[in-house]
Amino acid sequence: MAETAGSPSAAGGTEQIFHRIADERLEVSWQERTVYIDGRPNETITGRPLELLDMVAARAGSILPTSEICEELWGGYNESSKVGLTKALSMLQEGLGPELGDPESGAVRRWPRYGLWAAKTLAHNGVIPPVEDDSPVRALADARLKVYPDQCVVVKDGEVIEDLTPGEYGLLAELARRPGRTAGAGVLREAAALRGSGMRGLEDQMKNLRKKLGQEDLGHPRRGIILKKPGGYAGQRTLN
Repeated sequence: MAETAGSPSAAGGTEQIFHRIADERLEVSWQERTVYIDGRPNETITGRPLELLDMVAARAGSILPTSEICEELWGGYNESSKVGLTKALSMLQEGLGPELGDPESGAVRRWPRYGLWAAKTLAHNGVIPPVEDDSPVRALADARLKVYPDQCVVVKDGEVIEDLTPGEYGLLAELARRPGRTAGAGVLREAAALRGSGMRGLEDQMKNLRKKLGQEDLGHPRRGIILKKPGGYAGQRTLN
């Protein structure tokens, strides 16, 4: 959860809960329907952008799936709600200003294909959030490779792999979901957002992924964690 703090309301002494993100420069009070930036109230973030900010700030550090956001704020996951989300995010980032609203390094960032992430601290580069100690994890290669599905993070030998594309992450997440079992090419193309690309597109994506895993290490085509099988690929729980 995001950091929260209680403070007495000026109106009646009731407890106010603030979600604080972006190095505590950004505070959201749903009771007051107000966003505070560097201690000052912001009057431009209202309506859907405010609802969106409150929702992602309440779970800062974890990626909220697009489908969950659309269901909660628009009552369904469809093209109309996805357009609404894109518009609300754009309005929110504009209201936060050029620094806190920066799509790549600001307070609220989009992970393509997966969802949105609110930054507890602005120090993290790109869109990769920190790994929480209690995060769910899926392990491959004798736990040398760990996939954190709630945060869309992959860790190899204790270090976050920071240059994975969303498609490459999708492949690893699917393989780690059922280690040792073959995932069909169609399932993997869906996981990597390669619909309509054919087998060649999947093979090219796997080739790029193996390079990032280390072609003489976890990415080795015969001794690594991803083995080609009839009709698809399998992730290895234990290295031979």
